[in-house]
Amino acid sequence: MRAFRYDHLNRALQVTWRNNNNHGYIYEGVPYETYRSFARAASKGRYVNMLTGGDRSYRVMTPDEVQAPSNPERKGLSSRVR
Repeated sequence: MRAFRYDHLNRALQVTWRNNNNHGYIYEGVPYETYRSFARAASKGRYVNMLTGGDRSYRVMTPDEVQAPSNPERKGLSSRVR
C-alpha cells in the first residue's frame, strides 16, 4: 500500500496500492470505526479483503480524486509505536 485516507463526508476509504496501474480504489459505505480498525491493522491487504468480501461496493479512483486535497483542519492518525 502506498497511501490511504478517509473521506468523512462520504464515509469512504480511499486506498492507493503500490503494485496497481490504476490510481487506487474507493471503498464506499465504510463507518469511521471500521476505518480506525483498518488504520491499526497489521495487514491492510487482508483487512481490505475482509471489507470487500461482503456486499460493500468499491470503484477505481479518478485522477481528480487522487489529487483532491485532504482536510487540513483534521489531524491524521499517528502511530503510538516509536
